[in-house]
Amino acid sequence: MRLFLITVVLILLGLAGAGLFLQQFPERGLRAIEWAVDTLTPLDLELRGARFDSDGARFRADEIHLHQDDSEGNALLSITGFASRDPLLDLLVHRLRDGHLSADSVIIHVAAGDDTADPAPAQWMRYLRWLPETVEIDQLHVVVSGESTRVSRFKDIVGQRQGPGRYRLRATSDYEDEPLDVTLYLYAIRSAEGFRGLQLRGEFHATRSSRVAIAEGELRGGIEEFSYDFTINAAFPEVRALLVYFEKTPQVEGNLQVRGRLRGDLETFTLSDAEFRLANLPDYEFTATGDFSYRGPGRAEINAQADGHMDDLGYLLDWVDLDLTALGRARARLKLTGPLGQVAVERFELSTRHTDGLQVDIAGSLAPGAISGQPATRDNRVDVTMRGPGLAVLRQWLGEPPFEPGIWELNAEVTGTRDGLRASRVDARLGEPGATEIRATGSIDRLSLARPITAASLSGIDLQLTASAPSLNQLNSWLDLSLPPDHRLGARLALSGEGNSLHIGDGSARLEGSDLEMDLDKLSGRIKGGEQWRLESVRGDLKLSLSDTSALSQYLDLEVPVLGALSASATLAQEGRRFHLADLAAAIDSEHVALSARGRMDDLAKLDGTTLDIQFSGLDTRNLVHTLREGFSYPEPLGSLSGGGRLQQDGSTWNLSRINISNTAGKGLSLALSGDLRDLTGLPRGDLSLDTRISNRPLLAALTGLPLPDLRAALRTEAGQGRMRIRGDATLGETQWRIDSDIGYGDSALTDLRLTLASPHVRIADLGLGAGVVGDRDRGDTPARDNSLESLIEALPNYPLELGLHLGGVSGESTRVRSLDLEIEGRDRQYLLKTLNIDYEKAVAEIRGLIDLKTQPPAISLGGQALAIDMSQLVRDLGVKSDVQGVLNLRGGVSARGVNRQQWLGSLDGSVAIALEDAEIEGAAYDVLATDLLAWIYSGAALEKSTHVQCTMAHFALKSGVATTDSIFIESPRMVATGEGELDFVRGKMDITLVPRSKNRTLQIPSSVTLRGDMSKPKTRVSPIAATADASAEALMLIPNLTLKLFGIKKDNRAATRPCEASLGR
Repeated sequence: MRLFLITVVLILLGLAGAGLFLQQFPERGLRAIEWAVDTLTPLDLELRGARFDSDGARFRADEIHLHQDDSEGNALLSITGFASRDPLLDLLVHRLRDGHLSADSVIIHVAAGDDTADPAPAQWMRYLRWLPETVEIDQLHVVVSGESTRVSRFKDIVGQRQGPGRYRLRATSDYEDEPLDVTLYLYAIRSAEGFRGLQLRGEFHATRSSRVAIAEGELRGGIEEFSYDFTINAAFPEVRALLVYFEKTPQVEGNLQVRGRLRGDLETFTLSDAEFRLANLPDYEFTATGDFSYRGPGRAEINAQADGHMDDLGYLLDWVDLDLTALGRARARLKLTGPLGQVAVERFELSTRHTDGLQVDIAGSLAPGAISGQPATRDNRVDVTMRGPGLAVLRQWLGEPPFEPGIWELNAEVTGTRDGLRASRVDARLGEPGATEIRATGSIDRLSLARPITAASLSGIDLQLTASAPSLNQLNSWLDLSLPPDHRLGARLALSGEGNSLHIGDGSARLEGSDLEMDLDKLSGRIKGGEQWRLESVRGDLKLSLSDTSALSQYLDLEVPVLGALSASATLAQEGRRFHLADLAAAIDSEHVALSARGRMDDLAKLDGTTLDIQFSGLDTRNLVHTLREGFSYPEPLGSLSGGGRLQQDGSTWNLSRINISNTAGKGLSLALSGDLRDLTGLPRGDLSLDTRISNRPLLAALTGLPLPDLRAALRTEAGQGRMRIRGDATLGETQWRIDSDIGYGDSALTDLRLTLASPHVRIADLGLGAGVVGDRDRGDTPARDNSLESLIEALPNYPLELGLHLGGVSGESTRVRSLDLEIEGRDRQYLLKTLNIDYEKAVAEIRGLIDLKTQPPAISLGGQALAIDMSQLVRDLGVKSDVQGVLNLRGGVSARGVNRQQWLGSLDGSVAIALEDAEIEGAAYDVLATDLLAWIYSGAALEKSTHVQCTMAHFALKSGVATTDSIFIESPRMVATGEGELDFVRGKMDITLVPRSKNRTLQIPSSVTLRGDMSKPKTRVSPIAATADASAEALMLIPNLTLKLFGIKKDNRAATRPCEASLGR
C-alpha cells in the first residue's frame, strides 16, 4: 500500500519536473514518464490515449493504469476519461492547489495484508494538501480484497476548495440498496509542526429511508495511528443493519436514534454521554443513556440505563420458555452492562396492566447473555408480584379454573436459567384477607424448562397451605355447594415432594358453628400425577361434637328432638379410590337420653357398606311427642323410650332391622314396636308390629282435643312391591274398631289409598261428642287454621282413593242410629259420594252426590232425602243447646260452583221441598201476631213461651242463588197461612207475603203480612184484605193439595188422618 502511494507521488513529481519538456515534446515526454515509473519503482505505468491539447495547456488520457511489477492481477489504480483544465506546469508548481481535474471513473484496488508498508497517518494528512481547486469524478470504486472482498462505490464526486484550509467534498453512494448522500466539510488543523489534522463535519443522508447521520469533530493523524473526537447525531431506520457489524447481539429490531460523543482510532472507539432511542412500535420503545465502547472484534461493551415499554414480556424474559403475550403492555426500566454479546441486566423493573385486570410487577436482574440467548454464567433473579380479579385471566396458562375465587395475588422470588427455575419465598393467596382466603407459602426447588413442561417438571416442592373462612357463603359460591353459611372453617396442610408425587402431611381442618365442632387431625396422604390427578393413602382422625341433637335440624329436612349433646369419632382412611370410616362411634349421654352407635362406613362417597348398631334408653316420651306434634302440651311425665336396631346400607338400599322399641315407666301409657324395614329411601318393605295402650285420659284429651276413654290398639304392617297393608284392631272405651287399609307407594310418594273403618256398634260418648271438647279446641293461643276451600283443594291428594265407614249402630243418650254406611271414591280431586245411608230410629236419610274440585271453579252436586227426623233428638245428639222439637222431612237436589261462600250462593241451583210437623219453637205465639195484632195482645199470647206449629210445608226453586216459592203452608192451632215469596241469598234480601186465616170464627179481621228487606232484620207490613169465610173449612182442602204438589204423593195413598202427618210422617 505504501509503495503504491509513493508511486503515485512520484508520478505527480515526474509530471511536475518534466512540465516544460512535455510542452515541447509531448509524445516523448509521456514515454519518458512511463519509462521512469517502470525503471525507478516496482510499478508499471500504462497510459492509453494520452494527449495534450493543441496549445499544450491541457492534458487528457483515455485510460491510466498503474500495475505492480510482474503482476497479472487487477491494476492498483485505473482512471478512465481523465482531463485537466489547467496547464500542466501550473499544476506541478502549485501542487494541484489551483487545478481543475475530472475523470469518468476511478478504481482503486487495495490488497490487505501485503508486504508493502502503508504511509503513516501523518503522511496521509499531508497528502490532503494536494487537493485540487475542484475535482469531479463520475464514479469511484474502492476494492479491498483479503479473506473477503468489499467494494465501496461512490458516484457524482464533486470537490471544491472554499478558502484557505477549507474544502468541501460531496458524493453519492449506495447503502443497503438505496442512495446515500455524503457531504464532507474539511478544515485544516495546523500546529507548530505544520498540518496535523482536520476539523471535519460529515453529513450522511439515505434519501429513501431518511437515514441521517451527522458527525462533527476532529480527525488527527499521528505517527502511528489516526485519532478522532466527534459529536454524532444519527438515525437508523433499521437497527439490524447496524448490528451485523457486531457479534452475538440481542435480537432487536426497529429504528435507532443515537446522540453522543465518539472518540477513538481505526481499531477502537468509545461512545460516551450517549442517548439511544430504540423504537419498534407497537412492540416496544426504549430510551437509554450511557456509554458504549468498542475494543475490537468481540470486545464491544455497553453501560446504559433504559426506560420504556414493551407489548410482550418475552422480549426481556425469552429465557423463560412461556408465552407471555397475554400479559399485555409493560412499562420497563433496566440497567444494561457488559460485553455486547454477554449483556447483563443489573437491575430491571417491569409493570404490566392488562385490560382484563391482570397486574404483573417484575423486578430483578438477568445474568450476562440472558437477553441475547447466550449460555448463562450465573442465575437470573426475578421478584414477581401478580394480582388479578379472578383466575379466568390466567386461563391461557392454567386452563379453565375449577372454580372462580375472585381476587388473588402471588408473590415469589424466581431464580434460574434457561434450563430451570427455582421459586422461593412463594406467597400465593386466593380471596381477600379477613374474608374467605386460601394461602400457600414456601418454595419450589426446581422447575425444569425442558419441553414438555408438565407436573413432573417440578421437584423439591415445600409448601404450606392454609385456608380460613369466617362463613361458608364464599365456599358455597366457589364450589357450588349448599353448606350452612353461618359456619367457620380453618384448615392447613403441608405439601412436599415432586410435581407428580406430592406428600400430604401435618394436615388438619376445623369446622365450627353455633352448635357444631368438627375436627380432622393427623391428615396424611399422597397426590399422584399422571393423566389424572388422584389421592392415595389418605388417613386422618375425625371428631364431631354437637351442643344438642336438635341442632341437626339445621342440616336435615326434619325436626330432631332435644336429646342432649352428641359426640362422634372415626378414622378416615383410603383404600384404592374409596374413602371409608372405621371405628365409627357416636354417643349421647344426657338427662334426655343415653344413646350409643358403633359401626363402620365402607364407602364415604356412596355410603355403601354402612353398618351401625344403635342402642338407646331414657328418651323422654313427652318431649318426643312435643317435637313431633306442634302445639302439644301435657304437664305430666309419660315415661321413656328404650330399644335399638341395626342400620345397614346394602348395595343401594338402606335397611333398619332388629327394631325393638318400648315405653317404660309411662303413667297410663304403654307402647311396643318391633319388626324390620328394608329400602328406607326407596320403596320400603318389611313387617312392623305396634301394640299400645293409653289409659291416661288427660293425655288422650291433650293429643286429640276430645274427652276420649281408654284406648287399646294392635296394628300390623306388611310392606313390599310398592304396596303396604295395614290391619289392626282398636278399642276405644266400649267401642271396637276394625282397621283395614291398602296403600300404594312409589318414588317416595303415595300412589293410591284404600281405607275402611268398621265397628259393630259405636257409642257417641266414646267419640267425645255431645259433651263439649277439651284440649286443643279450648286453647286460645292455637293459631287459626286456614279452612278456606283453596287450602282444602291444595291439601287433597291427586292419587286414587277409596274411603269406607261401616257402623252397625250408633247410640247416644237418646240416639238410636241403627246403621250408617259411607263410601267415597275419587281421583284427581274428583270425588263420588257413592253411598251415605243413615237409618236413624224411625228416620231414613239417603244422600248421593258428586264433588269436582278439578274444574275451575270447583263444583258440587248433591241429591237425597231425609224422612221423619226427630229434631229434638238430633239437636241433642249434636250437643247443640236448643229446645226445638218436631219432625223434619226433606227432599231435593242442589248444585253450585265457587271457591267461597259468595260464589257458592251466587251459583246455587236446584229445588228443595221441606216439611216440619208438630214443631215447638221457642218464643212468643207468632201465629197470633200474624192473624190479628190486637187480638194477640189482648188474648195474652205474648205471655206464652213458645209457638206450636202443627204443619209447615214449602217448595223452593233455586236459580243463581235466588229461591222462589208460591207454595208456603203453615198451620197452627189458631190459624192457617199460605204464601209466596223470594229469598235472595246473594244479596241477603227477602220478600215474602203470608196470607193468614184465623180458625176462630169470631175474628174476621184477616190481614196480609209482608216481610221485606235484609234477612237479618226484615221489615213487616200488615195490610187489610177483604173479609173471608171461615178459614178452617179452607184448610181442609188446602193441605192435601200442597202435599200432592210438594212431595208428589199419589191421591190413592192419602189416609184418613191429616195430610201433613199422613204424607210426610210415615
